[in-house]
Amino acid sequence: MGGRATTWYPGVVWIHLLRHGIAIDRDDPQCPPDPLRALTDKGRERTEEVARAFAGLQPVVDAVAVSPYLRAQQTADIFIEALELKDVRRWDCEALLPMEDPDRAMEALRTRPGQGILVIGHAPNLDRLGSRLCGAAQPIFKLKKAGIAMLTADILAVGRGSLVALFPPRALRRLGRSRAQD
Repeated sequence: MGGRATTWYPGVVWIHLLRHGIAIDRDDPQCPPDPLRALTDKGRERTEEVARAFAGLQPVVDAVAVSPYLRAQQTADIFIEALELKDVRRWDCEALLPMEDPDRAMEALRTRPGQGILVIGHAPNLDRLGSRLCGAAQPIFKLKKAGIAMLTADILAVGRGSLVALFPPRALRRLGRSRAQD
């Protein structure tokens, strides 16, 4: 689905910023260290719903950059399966950790070009990265867990991007349910 060679706009890079799904709460006495926090059952279920709905949009995705934290890795697995990205270029990207500099993340993404990059990470890094791509000094959106911001850019540089769509997870889940009923 999403991995096919569809070209929406030639010469444009699609950047799909995806915040990981719902993970074990930090206040839970059983919570492991932050890098090992996993998706909850509810988080996995909702992330799967969002992934199926997103796949229905047939996004251009030929590369996946993912934070090395467990919850982001699990989210990546769910989306790769839903998008049927069997041979996708996937790499762990330390620059996508929660408090990293968004310019470092942008530089890391530039080193692995693709026409469509699914970027899976955390708040506030993804909010800041998307805003920097759009040329804003402060965040212009705040992704919810399993939320997606879709941007385009002619090159991955500050101020060269445009926010195309912002998908709250609830909206994608509803879209997926309505498509399933058709």
